[in-house]
Amino acid sequence: MVNIRLRLILPLVGVLVALAGCATVPKVTSPTGVDVSVSQMSPSTIRSYYGIGVSGDLNPFIPAGGMLHKQKQDFIVLRISVASLRDADVTLDRATARDAQGNDVADLYTWRQFEALLKHDYFQGRDYQQVYSRARNAYMNPFDVSVRPGRSTYVVVLVGKHPLPFPVSVKVDVTVGLNDLRTFTLAVMGVS
Repeated sequence: MVNIRLRLILPLVGVLVALAGCATVPKVTSPTGVDVSVSQMSPSTIRSYYGIGVSGDLNPFIPAGGMLHKQKQDFIVLRISVASLRDADVTLDRATARDAQGNDVADLYTWRQFEALLKHDYFQGRDYQQVYSRARNAYMNPFDVSVRPGRSTYVVVLVGKHPLPFPVSVKVDVTVGLNDLRTFTLAVMGVS
């Protein structure tokens, strides 16, 4: 009786272990085997990932503002998502934000620039350490990364003087490999 149960259970356990070990393969439509998308993160998405961000909370991607701290900058937070079937190099070449007249209104911040902004303008002491960890784990640093098969998501921030003159046109250039340039254009109607 025990021998019959083992004969039935062992193959079932083997199938379950095999299925559990399978990684999900991302759906990729590009013939190069690497899909890239760029989108603006909405305030609700930022809050769900990184915290509420109202006065007193610690969200690195929502600029502080309120009665005690005047808001100096607006952030346009971009999510760069990569789905890859193979190892690949992905480079963020540039990101620009322009108003209706074609004037640059926000700058793409490197990790070092964004880190300095958080440290000097928004958070101090122990609060900074919590914010630093949240931001550092998400930020695309450096702007050229090597991705493995699967899905990867990065955040970058364009920073402009408050208030930004919306609508703003954001143009992002990303290169996959050595010469596969992909350009994304977003109409941004408000801050992230």
